[in-house]
Amino acid sequence: MSKIILALSTFLVFNSGYQVAGVFLPNEELLFSMTIQETSVKKIVKRIEKVNMYVVTPMNSKNISDQERNYVDLLRTASIEELTQLAADHKNAVVRLYAFRALMESVKDAPKHIFEQFMNDTTPIKVINETRSETKPLNSIAKGFLY
Repeated sequence: MSKIILALSTFLVFNSGYQVAGVFLPNEELLFSMTIQETSVKKIVKRIEKVNMYVVTPMNSKNISDQERNYVDLLRTASIEELTQLAADHKNAVVRLYAFRALMESVKDAPKHIFEQFMNDTTPIKVINETRSETKPLNSIAKGFLY
C-alpha cells in the first residue's frame, strides 16, 4: 500500500467550467476534496440551450452526458426562485423542462400555476435515450418527475 502524501495547501484546478479544490497524490491523480461552483446560472442555461435536447442517463450508467452535468450544475447552483422563474418563463422548452425537474427534486411540490403549466405544455422535445432519439411532448416527460 503506497503512502498518500497530501500537500499542506490546496490548489485550484479548472475543469469543464468548475473550479475544483484538491490535492496531488504520488501517482499524479487528483483527490478532489470539494467542488466549488464557479458557473453562473446564466452560463448553465446557455449550455442547456446549446444542446437543446433532453438526454436520459440510465440509472447505473458510468457515462454521464454533458446535458446531465448541466442539469446537476443547475440543481446545485440555482435558487428555488431562479428555478421557478426558469420553469415558468424561459423561452426554451428544454431549459423549462430541466428547471422543472430541478424544482421538483428540490422542493417536491411545484407551485400550482407551474404544475398546471407543465401538465398542459405539449411543446415537442427531442429526447435521447442511450442510442435512441425521439420527439415527445414536454408534459409527458414532466409527468415522470412527479412523485
